[in-house]
Amino acid sequence: MKIAKYILLLLALFSIAFSVFVATQPGSFEIVKEKNIDTSKTLVFDFISNLENATQWFPYILSDDNLDFTKNENNSISSANWKSTTSQYQLTNETLFNADSLYQNFQENDNIQKLIWKLEEQKEKTKIVLKVTGNLSFKQKLNALFHGGAENVFGPKLEVALTNIENRLNASFVEHSITIQGFSYQKGTNFIKQKDSCSIKDFDIRSKEILKKVNQFVEQNGIQPTGNPFVLFDRWEERKNFVVYAFCIPIEEEIVSTTNPNITGGNIPNYLALKTKLIGNTALHRKKAYDAAIKYIAKNKYEEDYGGYYLEIYPTEKDKKQHNPTVEIIIPVRKKIVIQTVQDSLTTSGNKIENAE
Repeated sequence: MKIAKYILLLLALFSIAFSVFVATQPGSFEIVKEKNIDTSKTLVFDFISNLENATQWFPYILSDDNLDFTKNENNSISSANWKSTTSQYQLTNETLFNADSLYQNFQENDNIQKLIWKLEEQKEKTKIVLKVTGNLSFKQKLNALFHGGAENVFGPKLEVALTNIENRLNASFVEHSITIQGFSYQKGTNFIKQKDSCSIKDFDIRSKEILKKVNQFVEQNGIQPTGNPFVLFDRWEERKNFVVYAFCIPIEEEIVSTTNPNITGGNIPNYLALKTKLIGNTALHRKKAYDAAIKYIAKNKYEEDYGGYYLEIYPTEKDKKQHNPTVEIIIPVRKKIVIQTVQDSLTTSGNKIENAE
């Protein structure tokens, strides 16, 4: 009996000693992983910072069935949230730095890890440097002890994340669809807008920042949007790599001026246009969609109305099964004017008659 008591006492002492040993292991960790991928820095930044894409690369999200998103006061997604049978998780964007770097927080129950992304453009490639820092819980310390350190616990997960990003972005080069939806009258609307100009290269990221500002104004002033946000283009100059545009939100009543000097009102009348739907990476496939639309216009004996309103509409309601973004491209058109020359038998000069086909 005494021997059994001694054995139990030794086991108890060993358990206490082992627990103390585990608890006194280094509590903080820092792991850095790198990867070069054949994608531009802008596209990489856009993909990672959009938390709706997290299911495609973040290895801790096993399914999107119970995934939900939290929106901030600017109506943009601020966090992705999900849970398992034992834990609750959250991935949050903390700070974004002009397509060069971003900070994210990953929280598992009460444990928080910081993800620091650095993006370096190298010719046509991007070097991704991902650093993860955090403090280990007792359970994580025990796991790290049996696996040879935190590097062996978290490192493989980070490598999976970087590989997923590479595979998904490479796939986005070919994954897209372009649907010509035909000629119709684009419904007129009142709207509020903020104008901006930038390089074409920066447009897709810069315009999202402008949308956040317009959304913030809408929220703060209790304005109810009547449709999807859209971009109204003023100039798009490929040779100069320059675009002038306004990001707009449709509203019920016309607004002439606002308390914010950067936010103004406007309106668009009904007009004839060709609508083209692009599903896929907009920055990659925009030109292909426009080229298809221009060919369709010419084939059907219409022509662009260069004095009209060129729009890109961004639907806010998305299919969960569809990971790629959707944009509706609106090109103003008019019936083509055909000039016929009628030869007068009594004179050598021709009389011109204009007909609209």
